[in-house]
Amino acid sequence: MSNGSRPLSPHLQIYRPQITSVLSISHRATGIALAVGAVMLVWWLLAAAQGPESYARAAGFLG
Repeated sequence: MSNGSRPLSPHLQIYRPQITSVLSISHRATGIALAVGAVMLVWWLLAAAQGPESYARAAGFLG
């Protein structure tokens, strides 16, 4: 019954990403980017509230 010429799984050369997998990966990437951006925004706002030294340090890092 074994057929040696038949591949067991699709090869990478013929595999095309499905739209659902591409959307899932991009959704995760944008979620990570938004989470990092939110943390940086909160850090910047807290630094602005703490004083000029903290703000200068945060602005130097972000800028």
